[in-house]
This record gives sequence, structure tokens and C-alpha cells, in this order.
Amino acid sequence: MVATRESARYASIRTGLFVGAALVSALIGAGLLVSRLERLQDRGRLLAFLGALGIPRRTPGLSLLWQTALPVAVGLLPAAATGLALGAVLQRMSGGPVRADWSALCALDGIGASLGPLVSALGVPALLRLVRAEGMRTE
Repeated sequence: MVATRESARYASIRTGLFVGAALVSALIGAGLLVSRLERLQDRGRLLAFLGALGIPRRTPGLSLLWQTALPVAVGLLPAAATGLALGAVLQRMSGGPVRADWSALCALDGIGASLGPLVSALGVPALLRLVRAEGMRTE
């Protein structure tokens, strides 16, 4: 095994890129939360009818989780594959060895995968408020 050294300049660039990607993921999560809350608000009357009919409160909560987590998970797979492929092409073009930083990839995928359950958990209070039968009243 050959020992390698990493330049401090490249290490700071790598750290900056990781922090930037984490911040972009946080912005995506915030946008996903706002979109989810707007959808819940639009469907408030329908959710109130479902609550009045007696559906278990767990059912709309699981529906909220699947509607949020599934698209995020489906988007993560091609994004990771595309990023790995583009990184390999760039490394090959620069003449360097093709290597992937698996720890950073797993960390960013973990951040992305946590967005679905996190957004769902933050949307549950609004969902429970909308499922009450009082929401059927019109003003």
C-alpha cells in the first residue's frame, strides 16, 4: 500500500463542497416542507371528511411519509450514480486514478434520505389538525 498525502488546499475545497452540498440539501428539505404543508392545506376539507368517517389517524400519517420519502429515495439513486459517473469521467480526463470518496457519498446520501422522514414528521402536527371533523365547516 502506498501512503499518500492530501494538500491542505484541496482538503479545504473538499470540506467547502461538502458543506455546500449539505446546505443545498437543507434548502431542498425546506422547500419540500413548504410544498407538503401547502398540499395539506389545499386538501384540508377532504382530510376533515376522512377524519369524520373514522379512518385511523395513522393512515394519513403513513400516506404523508410515503408521499415524501419515496420521491426522495427514487431521486437519490440516479443522483448518486450520475455523480459517481461524472466524477469518474473527470478523474479519467485529468489523468488521475479513479477513486470515490465513499464516506462523503454515504454522508450526503444519509442527509438526503433523512429529508423524507424529517419533512413527514414536521408535517404531522398540521395533518392531525386538519383531520379533525371541525375542518368540514365552511366560512
